[in-house]
Amino acid sequence: MRLFMYFAHALESRSAPTHSSTLFESTTTAHESVRASDRKASKQRSRAMEQAILEALALAGEADRDKRDQGEQQLRQFSDQAPEFVGALSNVVASDQTPPHFRQLAAVVLKQNITRHWDSNDSKFAPPLTTDGVKAVVRSNLLTTLTDESRALRSMAALCVSMIAKFDWPDQWPDLFDQACSEEAVTGMLAIAINSLTADSPIPVQVGGVKALNDFSRVLSEKNPQAVHPYAEQLISSLLPMAANASQEVVREVVETLSQTVKIDPNVSTAYAQQLVTAANAVFLKAQGDVAVADAVGELLSILTEIPDVCTVIIQRAVPTFVGLVQHHQEKEYTGVAEIGLHILTNVVKHCPQDQVQDLLQKTFPQTVQTLLHSDDIELLQTGGEFLRMFVSLHYPVVSAFEVDGSSGLYLVVQFIAYMLSEEMSESACAFIGNLVTAVILKAGNDLGSYVNDILLAVLNKMQQAKAGTVILSLLFIFARLANENTAVVLDFLVEQNALEFVMNLWCTHFDSFYGDYDVKVSTSALIKILLSGHPALDTINVQGDIIEEKGIRTRSKSRADGGTKYTTIPLKTKLFKLLVGEYQEQLLKAQRQEEGDGDDDDDYDDDGVEGADDDDDDEEGWEDVDEGSVPKFMSADEFYSSSDMLDLGLGALLGELEDEETANDPDAVADPIYHINLRDHLLEVLRSVASDESAQQAFLPALNAKEQDILQRALSTPVSSASQ
Repeated sequence: MRLFMYFAHALESRSAPTHSSTLFESTTTAHESVRASDRKASKQRSRAMEQAILEALALAGEADRDKRDQGEQQLRQFSDQAPEFVGALSNVVASDQTPPHFRQLAAVVLKQNITRHWDSNDSKFAPPLTTDGVKAVVRSNLLTTLTDESRALRSMAALCVSMIAKFDWPDQWPDLFDQACSEEAVTGMLAIAINSLTADSPIPVQVGGVKALNDFSRVLSEKNPQAVHPYAEQLISSLLPMAANASQEVVREVVETLSQTVKIDPNVSTAYAQQLVTAANAVFLKAQGDVAVADAVGELLSILTEIPDVCTVIIQRAVPTFVGLVQHHQEKEYTGVAEIGLHILTNVVKHCPQDQVQDLLQKTFPQTVQTLLHSDDIELLQTGGEFLRMFVSLHYPVVSAFEVDGSSGLYLVVQFIAYMLSEEMSESACAFIGNLVTAVILKAGNDLGSYVNDILLAVLNKMQQAKAGTVILSLLFIFARLANENTAVVLDFLVEQNALEFVMNLWCTHFDSFYGDYDVKVSTSALIKILLSGHPALDTINVQGDIIEEKGIRTRSKSRADGGTKYTTIPLKTKLFKLLVGEYQEQLLKAQRQEEGDGDDDDDYDDDGVEGADDDDDDEEGWEDVDEGSVPKFMSADEFYSSSDMLDLGLGALLGELEDEETANDPDAVADPIYHINLRDHLLEVLRSVASDESAQQAFLPALNAKEQDILQRALSTPVSSASQ
């Protein structure tokens, strides 16, 4: 009966007549009367909904299966049809007049509905969207429930608050920390979550407490670190026993929460170093069949390596475990976790205190290299390359002085590079080899002797075999980085090997595929130095220029039959200048995106960077529709998508963002002056310099197409004062 009454109230409110224009002539009293009536109707609907919820919860808690199913079905109907449901549910949770077991059931249902109906941008969202007014009611009710005498309710309320904070703070809930971050409130919330971690708590309560602690630690550390700072020791001491004894359902949450809490106070984390490392090691070994848990432990230990005293404990107590995992990576039970172990070792090398480097080298270096030299595991080999690069980049004097069985540490690294660049090695394993090769050549210098030529010859050989774009870019990066150091030496070497034309053709073809600020800067700066070097060999090389526009209608099948798209052939130096003009425009667009705060490049320019260009030219004029009967029903994927298409669609930008995040923590990149240049200003200076040279004007300017001429003209007309803004 009450369920019928609720829907009757809802239908009555929805069928109310709409306001006409004559209402604007009504008196203030009439307006107030209407608002009062609306508030009364809203309260009635809310009360009816609350009663309906209680009845549904009562049925859902019945032992009889049919009644339980009926109650659950009613709750689902409310969730899918009634915008007021979430607010009424929070009223039930907050009401101390409601029986405790109903409040607890309501809190569980509320948590589920926050996930589904709170934020339309969330991947789990389903209509209806909770209104702003209802959201305000829910927030208020949850903050009230945080002080409830029921531990289970407090834990669930804390979890709900942390979930909403992720959606709403700071934009929709700016006063969250005014309400919840007072010393009293923080103490209460943390106490609630910590008290839920006791062994006698039900697993759902423990999981809720751990999740709440995870979110509180993260959000509070960002907004108000002083508020959570005094609780660092209590948090760690409460979580450590759970890490040792938690069930499989809870342990990952515990480890992820520890990853947040150990950042709060390094001194407290140092005091618990032995316990933290021991617990992490134990969980890692137990989680060999669960890569997700092992990965969470890897993240925790990687964070702990940044605390010097804790890093020392890791070297003493955990490093032998991970070296052993790497050595036995081919055994089935270690599948997936050995690479995580090597990643942890890489972070240990990166943050190793200087007085521990020798000990770390002896415990890890020769064993790991020998394992890598006999492995065909691509992920392990890629991570192994980073492991060795950290040693070479940060601790080269120790590596060069190290000897084992008559071989120097440097020789072991060269052996690994030769193995990776050998013809038998899968090219996928070489996707990141460029960073290691570059670090070795720049750090070792004359210590390499004739090995330099051997390494670069192996790079050239691998480059000729490579098909994957990421591998080609990694290998090109080696020559780009070295050309920035000594352009003439690199060009002379390529001339001696009769490889200059091959490398420059490949470089020009893939120039636009470099992603990440640092790699783009290295590649562009190198081409600038090559263009300005005056090396005579450059004048003898021709490369691919612009697309040759053919008249008439051409189908794709006809284009393939004719050998594909045709290009002009132009001098290499002209091509380099054209690439620099295009990169200058790309840097302008990047600055525009940063200023506007969005990723839309199309406000003023098309993909080629020219104002007013017609995006539809190619589709409307270049191709005709092909009769479906003339082609196979199914076509290979590469006819629809290519790697360049993916980059055009935004994958390159995404990879660039990820690359930039990693590069900011890369010691080699940060130490390189190229990393810190303003590429837009540098390019503008070069373009002006070249354009002002009479011989360059005659050689380069006539070869620019209309789009490039427009870009250059705007660059030359840019006031000097605004170029660096």
